[in-house]
This record gives sequence, structure tokens and C-alpha cells, in this order.
Amino acid sequence: KMGTVGIFFDPPYGSEKRNKNIYHAESMTVTADVCKWALERGSRSTYRIVVAGYDDEHQALTEAGWRVKAWSAKGGYSNIARNGATSMTECISTSVPCA
Repeated sequence: KMGTVGIFFDPPYGSEKRNKNIYHAESMTVTADVCKWALERGSRSTYRIVVAGYDDEHQALTEAGWRVKAWSAKGGYSNIARNGATSMTECISTSVPCA
């Protein structure tokens, strides 16, 4: 019998607001696929699921009762943006059983 499992997803950003040339292999659908998978399994009492991303990517998780912790990135690639882009609002969404 399997016990409690922790699953952390940090998929490539799927936001339309992001630079579309930051990944070696581009996919604007991976984030949506991860969100769908997480929603289908997020209420399992033995799953603790966390999904990272931008604030505009995971509205379906929020609507399903997931908790969201948001912040504005001030470091990393936001410091070296060549196109003058401002930092985006990052968030971590946690499934209901994580509480």
C-alpha cells in the first residue's frame, strides 16, 4: 500500500506575458497539461501537490479551492532582462490536502 506522496511541479511558464524565447525547447501547453493532471488528482487524500508558475496560469486550481501564495520575483532572470520587462508575479498553488 502506498502512503502519502508529495509531488512538486515547476513546468515551463505558459503565460502569454512571458518571453517566448527563454527555453531551448518551447512548449506553451505543458503548463496547461500539468494543471489538468493536478486538478484530476488534487483531491486525493494521499497526494500533496504543489504547482509553481505565474499568477495568470493556474486560475482553475484557485477556483477548485487550492491555496495560492504569490510574490514578485526580484532576482534571477528578472535582474538580467534585456528587453526591459518587469518582474512577473510568481505563485505556488497547493492542493487542498496540503493544508
